[in-house]
Amino acid sequence: MLEIKEKFSKTYHDQLLNFNGNVTDFFDFDSTITQIIEDSKYIIDELTFYKIKQIFNELKTFSSFVIDSALITQNGGIVLTTLDDRILSEITRLLEARYFTGKTEINELITLEDFGILCLHAVNTSLISVIQFKRECPFETALIISKKFSKRIKTTL
Repeated sequence: MLEIKEKFSKTYHDQLLNFNGNVTDFFDFDSTITQIIEDSKYIIDELTFYKIKQIFNELKTFSSFVIDSALITQNGGIVLTTLDDRILSEITRLLEARYFTGKTEINELITLEDFGILCLHAVNTSLISVIQFKRECPFETALIISKKFSKRIKTTL
């Protein structure tokens, strides 16, 4: 949606500044929307997905502090997750808060919640790795593990 909004704003900048109520000026944008959706259907291929899934499985055995993990897009789309729906809702809230402040891309975000520590790290400009740690996990430990996890996913892509 963010990509569609940005493309629409750039394409119709002048018409939006002088909008006269005639929406027919924007009808030809349908093909652009279709193209954006088609181009973003597959973020990663099947083999890469399988390899990342293996990394997720290894992560839980690597540290007793790890509860669950996910790979999401910068705008909140889910690629792979073992996180509870409640946690995913919290992540969406965090992403929305960042977006409203003008920050459309997350590089790193660590937050202490009632359910534990959430670490979000950008894998690249499109993807974010997420790890939920137990509440008693030291922040430094969470930071080190989440950075290594993100880096490992990045090298897999």
